[in-house]
Amino acid sequence: MKRLFARRSSRWPIAIDIALLGVALALFTAAILPNLSASTYFDEGYSAFLAKLDILSMAGYTALDVHPPLYYAALHVWQAVFGWHVESLRFMSVVFGWITLVFGFLLVRRWFSRQAAWLAVLLMAISPLFIRYGGTMRMYTMALAIAFAATYVLLRATHEKGKKWWIVYAVLVAAGMWTNYFTALVWIAHLLWIVYEYRGHAAIKTQWMKATGLALLLYLPWLPWLLLRYGDIQTNGFWIKPLSINTLASTVTQSLVFRTAADTTNWLVVAVIVLIVAVAIAGRSAYGQLDKKQLPAFRLVLAMSSLPVVLLALMSLPPLRPSYTYRYALVAAVTCCALMGIIIATARFKQHDVARRSMLAVLAIVLLGLGTSQVIALGNRNLDTNFENKIGQVIRDVQHSGINATMVVRSPYTYYAASLYSTTTHPIYVLYGANLASVGSTKPLYDHPEYSVKNFDSLSSVWLVGEDKNAVTEPKKGEWTEKKRYTEYDDVTKKPIAFAAYYERIAQ
Repeated sequence: MKRLFARRSSRWPIAIDIALLGVALALFTAAILPNLSASTYFDEGYSAFLAKLDILSMAGYTALDVHPPLYYAALHVWQAVFGWHVESLRFMSVVFGWITLVFGFLLVRRWFSRQAAWLAVLLMAISPLFIRYGGTMRMYTMALAIAFAATYVLLRATHEKGKKWWIVYAVLVAAGMWTNYFTALVWIAHLLWIVYEYRGHAAIKTQWMKATGLALLLYLPWLPWLLLRYGDIQTNGFWIKPLSINTLASTVTQSLVFRTAADTTNWLVVAVIVLIVAVAIAGRSAYGQLDKKQLPAFRLVLAMSSLPVVLLALMSLPPLRPSYTYRYALVAAVTCCALMGIIIATARFKQHDVARRSMLAVLAIVLLGLGTSQVIALGNRNLDTNFENKIGQVIRDVQHSGINATMVVRSPYTYYAASLYSTTTHPIYVLYGANLASVGSTKPLYDHPEYSVKNFDSLSSVWLVGEDKNAVTEPKKGEWTEKKRYTEYDDVTKKPIAFAAYYERIAQ
């Protein structure tokens, strides 16, 4: 423990570091808990569905989709231990969020100062995008934890003799690629940093190349599937919208106050601009305060805060297909919070130094806190479509209705989200049809007919559940009569977004 928390100064006991880190972990967890039981959406349901399968089958299905299998394998083990419930499945992401905070704290504390580490981990813990994806049943925090751990290990490897840190780095790089393809943005940032910082150090570059070679060897079994999936996306397109100036501006505002650029108005936009300008000015001062050993670490944190966004933007420009979404830039958003903590704690001003830095810290905390409160208020909202997910709520309405009957979902994508709420009194099935394909995310349902019904012939009553009105129309006109209906509305737009209708067959 003492080696892990190796100190630059002995003024403060390690217990204070651990206590303040615990506070940050508690803040992060407390911000996520209100939405931990919110309705699932398609991607989360798909994660849970794959986690039920054996690992070889699950890997086969992920090979046909857009993400590698390590997260799903981890979730498979997790659900075997903690159960197949929405809250428990999501909590694995919270644990990886904790790991991210620990490595962020260790990185800043080791190469900068304790005060910088305290502020950095606090800002990271209330980072709005981190909170938004910190409680989702997806691989984002797992990839983030690996990225922060690898960054910490890379700095250790370049500063210490021996191969052990390089071997650990290689394993983490491979693990990142087995978790999320977009961790490649982090490894490219590391590469560019190595090239710049150690352009005259052949030994370091040689060690890095050996570590990269080992990482490639560990990843080799999955590399063909990465190339196949990327080629398929570039040939057939993807659902992501083209990159725009609004996308880039909104990345900044979503990261700080969890609002799009268009929705960041009035005094809030002034505060955001003031924070960005003030941090940039303070950054110049902080840079001048750092010693020769700290400067490379500072430049690495700066690279992690910016290069993933730049690289992702470049990868989204023609002739390439767009791939820019906020969650793929999550590592940059969280690292920016650590960078702000380093800058504010390190900068020095000629006049009113403590007051200025305190005001800057307060402004950063207030804006990120407002963003976090916005995350909590909006719930499990899809940032790509701006629609709230409420399929879980409408299913709970059905389960509390006292009318026990089979539930059927016409859309396979809605089924994945709905399947997490299946019970013995209200089993949930998907309607088997032409919308189930032998490739892509519907392939598991195509191969497992036990989760579907081919028609309604064997049913005398049924609950139809969906995310649009057409999904809950009667099975066949003239043969069924509607007895009960539930509708859930978006809390912000007030539009109907989830439906359930109960039908009974008309006696002939």
